[in-house]
Amino acid sequence: MRRGAAFTACVMIFLQDAGCDTAYRYRGTQGNNGLYGLGLFEANGRYKKTAYAFKAMKILLESPKRLYMNEMDYNESFAFIAGVSEDRKNVTLLISNYESEYNEYSLTIENLPWDSDFTYIRYVLDDFNDLGIVEVKNLNGSSFSTCEKMPANTVHLIRLTTVEKIPPMINILKPRRGCLYIFDREITPTLLENTIIIGQITIETDVYSIKGVDRVEFYVDNGLEYTDYEKPYSWTWNEFSVGKHEIKVIAYDTQKNKAIDKTNVIIFNIG
Repeated sequence: MRRGAAFTACVMIFLQDAGCDTAYRYRGTQGNNGLYGLGLFEANGRYKKTAYAFKAMKILLESPKRLYMNEMDYNESFAFIAGVSEDRKNVTLLISNYESEYNEYSLTIENLPWDSDFTYIRYVLDDFNDLGIVEVKNLNGSSFSTCEKMPANTVHLIRLTTVEKIPPMINILKPRRGCLYIFDREITPTLLENTIIIGQITIETDVYSIKGVDRVEFYVDNGLEYTDYEKPYSWTWNEFSVGKHEIKVIAYDTQKNKAIDKTNVIIFNIG
């Protein structure tokens, strides 16, 4: 649940000013879909939304020198933190809106540690994105400004970088995890959060690369089934298949960098 992800990100940001050396995370027996949806992994080991909040914090920690920002109101559920990397090639910001009254933010960064070309990358963690890239811009200068909409229970990660080798990103959009599909149509979420497919299914992906996408490969159980060289990078799986299988997609950019996403499904298709 994105609610648990935004809650967790807010807590981790607020803890940076809490004056404690160690914090422990516990989750009760309410299950992964309890009050806050704080479970980290599905039964098959895949990340849940909350796990991506920890991943966002890990990316932030690659820029460990903290930057000064406006003071946060700890009575509000809107948190933000920023840092710069040791080599001064990356500036990273983590922003989390956990059910606050705010639904947008304005951001200005001055005196960047460079006065040259840089890349702006915005990642989003919400119902539709698992910390996926939603915006990339090539910019220039020593300052940066943006204004973004941010509904409640959403996490944004912003990276400004002068590093040239940035790998692509890919996410499987369809089938959505934990849903039932009948003849390529999404019907309803499943009770046990398994992805169940009856009949054929179109595998749809969302791919980003600032270097340009060369191709996307579609695999079933590590066997290459199809390669797509053009948008929208999709493949219709329609052959005899019964039981549990893994769908994997690999995106390659024009510099031979790659990104991978995969999901497990239970399928019943007589072809």
